[in-house]
This record gives sequence, structure tokens and C-alpha cells, in this order.
Amino acid sequence: MSILKVYAHLGCSNLDRSTNWFEKTFGRAPDARQMAGLVEWHHGADAGVQLWQDAANAGHGTLTLIVTEIVEVQARLLGADRAYEVVTKTPDNLGRA
Repeated sequence: MSILKVYAHLGCSNLDRSTNWFEKTFGRAPDARQMAGLVEWHHGADAGVQLWQDAANAGHGTLTLIVTEIVEVQARLLGADRAYEVVTKTPDNLGRA
């Protein structure tokens, strides 16, 4: 599988405290504050981390992988013994597998 881009989205209960922790971890302030409750760090053109104030989902997150061989990856994940939600977006198809 060739990964082209990687994005992580993390929920937190205290955005100010969590932002401070990630500022220390990444060694810099967030790159963007698109809206209230959201901060982002961009890591080059192909990776990023979003931190979202969401107490109900604090400590939980999602991972988005942009890959080249989506049909192959989708078949492998759907056949795995783990629970995955595979979301495919192609020019011809928008939807959940």
C-alpha cells in the first residue's frame, strides 16, 4: 500500500490544555484555527493533526489514510478480523463500503 497522505483527528476535553501539550510536543504553535474548538498542525503537504474540543470523545480519534490502491486496500480491510469502517472516495464513487 502506498500512503500518499496521513491525517489524525483527536478529541479532547480541554482544548487549551491539550493545545499546550501538543505545542510542546511539536515545538510550535498550531498552524491553523479554522473555527472555535479546532486547532491544526500541518506537517508538510501530506500530513496533519487536528485537535477538536469534544469531551464526549476525549481520548479517541480517527485516522485518515490517502492511498493509491484503494480497491486492494478496501478488500484486505473488509476481510480482516478487526472492525474497520472503510470509506472510499473516488471520482466515480462517494460513499461507505
